[in-house]
Amino acid sequence: MTGPLAEALDAAGGVAAPPSAKARLRDLLEDALRYGCAELEGKRSGTRERPVAVALAADGERLLAAVPVPGASTPTPRRSVSAHGCSSPRRSARWST
Repeated sequence: MTGPLAEALDAAGGVAAPPSAKARLRDLLEDALRYGCAELEGKRSGTRERPVAVALAADGERLLAAVPVPGASTPTPRRSVSAHGCSSPRRSARWST
């Protein structure tokens, strides 16, 4: 992974990032997902320098994923569709500390 999200995640300690880094990392993840969604609308998506990002996490019982897909492709109502048709996570309990 490359780019601002990777750099910030690395600087914050990766999966051991402190709660104080959560808001900044969340904003960078949203930016990366918006970029990915815009890229996926084209014939070719991502580059070696800036690939389309996905995020995976586990909470002990579930595997959670954040992917840049159109809102109609997601089964959950916890998504909001932006002007370009991408779905982005709403600020909700799922993203809070």
